[in-house]
Amino acid sequence: MADVIIDDFEAGSLYFSDPTPGAGSEATDQTLPTSNVAGGVRSLENYGTNSPSVMSLTLTGGDDAITMTSRTTSYFNFIYDGGSEHMDLDLSGHDRFELTFPRVDSYMWLNITLRSGNTFPRTGVPIKQSGVLVVPFSSFGAPDWSDIDRIV
Repeated sequence: MADVIIDDFEAGSLYFSDPTPGAGSEATDQTLPTSNVAGGVRSLENYGTNSPSVMSLTLTGGDDAITMTSRTTSYFNFIYDGGSEHMDLDLSGHDRFELTFPRVDSYMWLNITLRSGNTFPRTGVPIKQSGVLVVPFSSFGAPDWSDIDRIV
């Protein structure tokens, strides 16, 4: 079974335009090349809290694919779709997502939400240490794996 690479983080660095968000969110988009990943658009959304925060996020390739600093607890979303929520990704021949974390500096919680037709199955897993995190497709219930439109 071949791996499906959703994102290899080779599309370049991503910085938030406003490093001090208050309540609400900000977003930025990048088009991913189809030569080595599933393709489509990667959107990055940062959600600030009611108190001002300082947050910067850099995406590069290699072991430090995500570098983030923040003074307050905040969260962000990576959204993968075809630009209009239609990725039409066929994952029916696969049975898991695998995410590699070469380094984990603090406890994180990862939520993965899919869009398959009009269903939005999701699962959540803790990230406590470096290594390969396996998220079996059985964690999501029974979406239509032959037509995944969005991964968040």
